[in-house]
Amino acid sequence: MDCAAITSLQAAEGCARDGYLVKTYLFPVELGGEAIPQNVIYLTKQAAEEKARTTQELIALVQAGTVNKASVVPEYRGDSFIPAKIFVTAWRDGEPVHREMTIEVW
Repeated sequence: MDCAAITSLQAAEGCARDGYLVKTYLFPVELGGEAIPQNVIYLTKQAAEEKARTTQELIALVQAGTVNKASVVPEYRGDSFIPAKIFVTAWRDGEPVHREMTIEVW
């Protein structure tokens, strides 16, 4: 699938209905992200699986007390509605960044 050609919410929703994309949340709801349209993203199946693994890792870091802050930032290419990459950063207040992860979407 050519993610660069998906340039609207309607196209992304259609690809999700057809099983080509997975609807998920940019900032995980398990860590305080809101279940609102502004937090919804569409990812390839492989990227969605990687995002789920990343979320589980963040949850483990929070539960261990290693981090208490996280940033999840998408990077887009051209007019695509689908992010090309997602950058995840986790840290503890007043300390250097503990973990940086990049999810390659397309």
